[in-house]
Amino acid sequence: MTPKVIGSGPELISALDEDPSPQPVFLTPKQGLSTLGGAAWAAVTADARAARPDRNFRLICDAAASPGAVIAALDAGCGAVRFTGPKEVAAKLADIATAKGALLFHDPEDTLYGVG
Repeated sequence: MTPKVIGSGPELISALDEDPSPQPVFLTPKQGLSTLGGAAWAAVTADARAARPDRNFRLICDAAASPGAVIAALDAGCGAVRFTGPKEVAAKLADIATAKGALLFHDPEDTLYGVG
């Protein structure tokens, strides 16, 4: 299943209402952390969880190849971040994500968006 790309909180709520799957997965637009930032996407996730407490979902925030964007997103409370940079850097970022109770998706082939 290719995750659905959402660009805002209202889009996430609408997508949750339209998707009956038990645990849908959503992505921010490519390089989504550079447009809104980690704090905004963490707030979008929190608002959606409050609005639809019966739904279990994952929002993966896109940091592209920026390790700094990954760290900022994790510090802001994002629970899942996509990173396209080098494998060695991804391994270190994954350790940081795990320590924060989050997930890092290393996606250098662009597979999460259904391209690779």
